[in-house]
Amino acid sequence: MADQIPPDRARRFALLATFMLYFARFPFVRHLLMLVLGVCVYTPASVAQTASSDVSFAKEILPLLKRNCIACHREGESEGGLSAETVKDLLAGGDNGPSLVAGDADGSLLIERILADEDERMPPPDNAVDAKPFTPKQIELVKRWINQGAPSDLEGADRGWQWHPIPESIRNSYASALSPDGQLAVVARANRVTIVDIASGQPVQELTDPQLQQAGIADHDMIQAIAISPLGDRIATGGYRSIRLWKRGHQKPTVPDALKDANGRLAVSPDRKSMVQSDAAGNLLVTEIASGNQLHQLAGDKPASLLCWDSPHQIIAVHAEGSVTVHALNDANANWQRTADKPIAQCTQSADAEWLVARCNDGSVQTWKQGQPHAIDAVNKISQATSLAILAGNQLIVGSGKTINWIDLAGGKQIRQTQLPATVTAIVANQAGTQFACATEQGSVQWINASDGAVAQQFAGDPQSQLQLSAYQQRVKFEQTRLDRLNKQTEGLKKAATKEAEALQKVQEAHDTAVKERDEKSKAASEEAQKLTALDQQLAATKADLAECQKLNQSLNEQLQKLNAAIKTQTEQVQALSKTVQQAKQQLDALNKQAPGPAQDKDAPEEQPNPENLAAIDKAKALVTAAMASHADAEKQLKNSQTLLSDTVRAQTEQQKLQQTHQKTIDAKTKERPNLEKNKQKLADELKQKQQTLIDRKQALATAKITRDSAAAAVPQHEQSIKQCQATLTGFQTQQTEHQTAMNSRAVVSLTITENDQSIIALFQDSTLVTFDPSTGHSSARIQVDDTIESGSGTLKSVNPQLVAVTSSHRKPRWVSLQQDWILESTIGQDNASPISDSVTSLDFHPDGSVLAAGSGVPSRNGQVLVVDCETGKLQKQLDQLHSDTVLSVRYSPDGTLLASAAADKSIRLIDIATDQVIGALDGHTHHAMAVDWRWDGQQLASGGADGTVRIWNFNTRQQERSIGGFPGEVTALRYLSATSRLAAAATGGQVRVVEANNGQNQKTLSASGDTLFTLDVSADATEVLSAGAKGEVRRWNLNDGKEISLWK
Repeated sequence: MADQIPPDRARRFALLATFMLYFARFPFVRHLLMLVLGVCVYTPASVAQTASSDVSFAKEILPLLKRNCIACHREGESEGGLSAETVKDLLAGGDNGPSLVAGDADGSLLIERILADEDERMPPPDNAVDAKPFTPKQIELVKRWINQGAPSDLEGADRGWQWHPIPESIRNSYASALSPDGQLAVVARANRVTIVDIASGQPVQELTDPQLQQAGIADHDMIQAIAISPLGDRIATGGYRSIRLWKRGHQKPTVPDALKDANGRLAVSPDRKSMVQSDAAGNLLVTEIASGNQLHQLAGDKPASLLCWDSPHQIIAVHAEGSVTVHALNDANANWQRTADKPIAQCTQSADAEWLVARCNDGSVQTWKQGQPHAIDAVNKISQATSLAILAGNQLIVGSGKTINWIDLAGGKQIRQTQLPATVTAIVANQAGTQFACATEQGSVQWINASDGAVAQQFAGDPQSQLQLSAYQQRVKFEQTRLDRLNKQTEGLKKAATKEAEALQKVQEAHDTAVKERDEKSKAASEEAQKLTALDQQLAATKADLAECQKLNQSLNEQLQKLNAAIKTQTEQVQALSKTVQQAKQQLDALNKQAPGPAQDKDAPEEQPNPENLAAIDKAKALVTAAMASHADAEKQLKNSQTLLSDTVRAQTEQQKLQQTHQKTIDAKTKERPNLEKNKQKLADELKQKQQTLIDRKQALATAKITRDSAAAAVPQHEQSIKQCQATLTGFQTQQTEHQTAMNSRAVVSLTITENDQSIIALFQDSTLVTFDPSTGHSSARIQVDDTIESGSGTLKSVNPQLVAVTSSHRKPRWVSLQQDWILESTIGQDNASPISDSVTSLDFHPDGSVLAAGSGVPSRNGQVLVVDCETGKLQKQLDQLHSDTVLSVRYSPDGTLLASAAADKSIRLIDIATDQVIGALDGHTHHAMAVDWRWDGQQLASGGADGTVRIWNFNTRQQERSIGGFPGEVTALRYLSATSRLAAAATGGQVRVVEANNGQNQKTLSASGDTLFTLDVSADATEVLSAGAKGEVRRWNLNDGKEISLWK
């Protein structure tokens, strides 16, 4: 296949990828590198196959899309609404419709855009991610795949990944950890993980996954996270989309052939080269361990219940009834037999074979010198002996009760007595007789100098028990501190409740006052409004009256005009009628003058009038009468009119007065109205203010009630919290006491020492073995023997530094290997089928060691946190959207109830483990948040960022307390120092700095000049710090003086 990538080019890609991974720790290039990582770490199986073969989307098309499209068209950053990560995404298309038409390449938008002119071509020229145009062969491959129906083979496919070995020359270290007991360091260099013995600096094991094709590696990819469980019994490593859990195990014992058929009655020579056992007849068979050759067969007359080989040339056989037979290896005539007056539980012989000492079942001690009984008063005074040994210079050491008795056998005198806190259960001397180990019923072991009785080392149980005890002590301290803090807060909460109740009373009073003032103002405003309404009503009525007056006045004016005109006419008529009457009278007078007058003489006859004259007079009289009547009528009418005129004038005058009165009223009311209007508005405004004040007071009252209720409820809630805390504290105190009691009750039943004093091995009553290193004071993890040992019935025999036998008289020895290896326990996720979205960047065990938290996430897409059950290796929680970018650090709180996660999105999240809810966010870093840790009491957190700062956070307020700057480069890792407020932080500029979190002061600067530091861990006692980085060099510093202890390259 001409288009297949040559192996040499693939190797170059893989080598390039490993260097890219180094730079990937720097945020400014990390995201860009992740876009092309697929090209470098793994390669597609082939770019093109024969035209007749089916094209694989996973193996052939997807790598092309990753190289040229997915940088801009992916989940979370889909330009034009298009994602090109899956066939489903391409078929769905984006803003311009589907990108694929299955079976029709020429009709597919994807091909159209790949073949388009520069303005429309994809990928565009001069793009920011260096995506290249598709080559003609690649275009033909894509078209053929589309024409084949655009099938998807992602599900269950290996996606064409071919992992290439990372060269051993790549030694970048992105993860390291110290074991809780301070004995081991676990260091990752590239994809190799080395366990180092801290005391010697020597590697003791490489963690190796047997399922991986390449030998000696723990993962395909760079190991970016390591964690060790709180009890030191598990190691977790994080690779690409996978987590591996490693557990301490013990190798199957390799028993020399000469020992495989050994019975329960055996002993090993002082030089560990030979073994003796007793057969059923009582014969002693001496065999060379290495070859299996029988060296001696020593005749015996009865079975041995106990064998002792302390002197190179003599073997002691103890028989059930109490007799002792001494067998000389080189001279059978030198054999001798003596009988004790009681059964023997233990015997020992001096190296020069001069002295033989036996401890009887009743606790008494008997001594023989050169084969003869030799009573020593100092020895005879000892009762209840539990163990014994003979040291150099023939010093006898006898454990009795809580006392170690030192007796000079030759002088027969007691040299000294040493008091112990518990009953002595076992004593064993080293081969040279210069030191001995002494164990007690409480499980402690002391390594004592023979010369002066000084204790050179003291051991108290195995590391797991000590770590568990330490964990209980730390938790008790945590809960006690929390309880003290809660108790201190109680009085403050009670005062706060009282204060809030008092404040509520004041707020209630203010509210009541506001109600009263509102009501008063409302009443005043209403009254003022009523006044204005009444005034307006009065004003309207008066205006109506005025209008009526004006109307009536107008009518009166019109009537006056008519009356005046009528009076004028009537006056003229009266005057005319007066003239008429006057003329009529004058005419009548004239007629009367013309008529005959009376006779002068009474007796003279009257002159008779002229009838015509009389008629004229009568007519004139009638005229006068008529004229006078008309005149009288006219005068009457005139008088009536004048009277009516007078009445009308008077009425008009009255109306004018009334009109003036109305006008004055109107003027007065009109003048009064603005004041009333102003007062009304003023009162309305004041009422509005009072209403707003009342609203405010109501809100304040509601808030005060809530605050009062909250403060009142806080007290019983707080008291309940105290009870719960007290119960938790009591629980841990009980567990601590029970654990301490269990440790103290794990009596040591037997001791042995390996050659050259490399190890002291103790057999405990609970059928476990623990190895102690007398040179360092370290102890090994417990080794479980296959069945229960009855008290005092098991005896240890060291065959070689890695093999011991647990012997008893009634059964075959149980062989135990002391070699402890770390074996792969479980693997979570695989790179092509895993719940883990990307590389595992951080790991942290829960304080109880039951679960493991992991941080991961696809760069620029999501930040993922997962929780794994350590016993089952199964995923327990998967939180995929806690962050918008990769999670770089996870850390459990000291009590294990919360988990802090720091991510490339610059933020820290606080997660409630019980509910998986985010209960707090700590924002302030201006670049990636790369590390996070909790102070021992859980009240403070520290975070390190790519912005070159360490930020200190108050847990309760979720606020930043301070920012500590000045670090040379990015702060990649940090740890608090034990139960203090100091912390150590590693920076890419090649420094570890120790700072005080409470004031930000730099206390120490530890230099790794020329290196780029990525890892940091601190010993449990805060005396040492370990850090590694780009060079793969691991440095240890003493935190007390700041000096470098060791450098492992």
